[in-house]
Amino acid sequence: MDAAVAWFEPAATDDSRGGWPGLDDGWLGDGSARWLDGGVAEATDEERSALALDPGACVLRARWLQQRGGRPLALIRRSLPPPGGAPVLAPAVARLMLTHAGPPAARSLQRASATTADADEAALLRLRRGAPLLVLRQCRYGVDGRPIEVRAAFWRAESATVLMELRR
Repeated sequence: MDAAVAWFEPAATDDSRGGWPGLDDGWLGDGSARWLDGGVAEATDEERSALALDPGACVLRARWLQQRGGRPLALIRRSLPPPGGAPVLAPAVARLMLTHAGPPAARSLQRASATTADADEAALLRLRRGAPLLVLRQCRYGVDGRPIEVRAAFWRAESATVLMELRR
C-alpha cells in the first residue's frame, strides 16, 4: 500500500479551533489547537504494535499543535484504525473521524517520558534541535478491550505540568 492514501491539510479559511471540533477535547489542556495535517496512511511498526494491526494495515493519522497565545506548547500526534479496516476513506470522512474525540474508552494507559526535539519537532515548536521535551503517550481501549486510539504529545519542557486523575 502507498504511504498516503488520502491526506488533507487545513483550508485557508480554517481558524485555530472553529471547524475542528474535538481537537481540544480536554486531553490537550487549555488554549487552542492548530491543525497541521492528517489522513489515511500505512501504519508504522509502532502503530501496528499499539493498535494490534496486521502488516500492511492503514491508520487514520493526524498532527496538530496545542497553543496558548499563538505560542506552540505541544505537538500532538493521533492515530486510530479506520472503521472496518477500510484502506481508503473519503477525505471528509477521515477528517471528521480525526477531529472528533472518538468512541468512549473503557480504560487508557498513559506513559510519560523525556526526549529531545528532532528537526521537525523543533521547527514546529519553535525550539532548537535537541531541546528537552516531555512526551505523554496514551493508548485508549474500548469496552471490548481492543485498542481504539494512540496519541503522543510532545510538550515543550519549560511549559509542561503533568496532573493526572484517573477514574472510571
